[in-house]
Amino acid sequence: MAAIQWTGPFRIQEYSCHVTRNRELRPPDAPGLYVLTERSWSRTPTGEANILYVGQARYLRYRIGQFLSELIGFTSDDPADKEAYQHRGGHQLWHRFCVRREIEPADLYLAWRAEADCLDCAQAQLAELVPMQWRSSLSRACGHHTMRTNLTNGRAAPGAADFHMKKSSIW
Repeated sequence: MAAIQWTGPFRIQEYSCHVTRNRELRPPDAPGLYVLTERSWSRTPTGEANILYVGQARYLRYRIGQFLSELIGFTSDDPADKEAYQHRGGHQLWHRFCVRREIEPADLYLAWRAEADCLDCAQAQLAELVPMQWRSSLSRACGHHTMRTNLTNGRAAPGAADFHMKKSSIW
């Protein structure tokens, strides 16, 4: 079983400075997961990286673009969730993390992965690592099986307990 590779993490500032030179590093137009962390990591995101957000998308490139737009401040001045233009998670992080703590979004780290047996389970497992103050109810519980996805190799892990979170739309 080959390990599924995460693309990144990239410090947002460094990534955005080399987009045309490294076009092959853009997110794919495919389903997958993306994470935002406060610190860099290797191989698989961990709690030590301070995971701030875990998202899932049908089209990673499009959704990450919406996320980054709100995250870097192209969003409403009103911090209420309903005031997000395109991505509530990016909007919330801009207001509640970046502005409130005076942290530049460009100093945060972004990564994505387009493959997993079950994106819902992989997202739920990553969401467990997000500190409580940054958690949202955006993860979906998998209704297809009781296995959890191993974040290192993207395969379902037999025998792991179900992870149940409040189900709501992530789109």
